[in-house]
Amino acid sequence: MERIALLHGRLQVTLLLVMVALTLWGLVNGLRNLPATSNYRAGLWVGQLLMIANSLLGLILLFTVAQPLRLAVHIVYAVAALGCLPAAALFARQQEARWQSFTLAGTCFFLVGMMTRMYETAVGG
Repeated sequence: MERIALLHGRLQVTLLLVMVALTLWGLVNGLRNLPATSNYRAGLWVGQLLMIANSLLGLILLFTVAQPLRLAVHIVYAVAALGCLPAAALFARQQEARWQSFTLAGTCFFLVGMMTRMYETAVGG
């Protein structure tokens, strides 16, 4: 279980870096008056798939913890984070080109904050 815990922690750092990169990419697209390109959307899918993989690892770890209720806030953050990108992608479809990129970049920035908070609740919890 130590290896799974290590992988879960390292994948969180990878996710954080991916979301920072997607935030910057979306801001550049928005400033250049570009819509969310297919490459950018593919990057968002990669981020979402990494979040799903990390959540599955966390689920495995949850069943090995002596006091799973101690991680309740961590779990709530994880469930909310999993729904953010799909919801933002649906919302961004209805917007003009520039605002699509800004909406998705803002969501990625929000996820950076959520992932930082998830780390804090897991380590300090």
